[in-house]
Amino acid sequence: MINVLKIDNAATIDLTQSIQFVPSQIEKGLGLAGYSIVRQVIDRIQNRGESTGGLKLDTYALERDGRYSAPYGRKRRALGLRTDLVNLTVTGDLVNDYKVLDNSYELVTVGFGETIQPILRNIRRHITEMRYLTLQILRLMKL
Repeated sequence: MINVLKIDNAATIDLTQSIQFVPSQIEKGLGLAGYSIVRQVIDRIQNRGESTGGLKLDTYALERDGRYSAPYGRKRRALGLRTDLVNLTVTGDLVNDYKVLDNSYELVTVGFGETIQPILRNIRRHITEMRYLTLQILRLMKL
């Protein structure tokens, strides 16, 4: 097994120490990349109101207040929030929960922590209800 590398006219390198050093540097680099991703995503959404593809976040509602549906736009205005930009921020809890979740020399995981879990449960419940209502409508229409 080769532990030391000697290159002509250069310094001797202890490979054992160098190899042990690599995983910690990779972990540190991935961690920095993860934090950079978090900052960029938050900036893209909160400050520019853009999707991943660079398009402006928008509503599909026919009646609008800025970039939001009219009813939600009124609610946002009452809270003193902007309506000219969809920035996914009301309280800030959700966006502040977007962070580096895991970091090792093999991977970095960026995502939402615990704040989003009740929101996801609520979305799942609404989707389940919509499926049920759609099935009921189809049965009534005998499709």
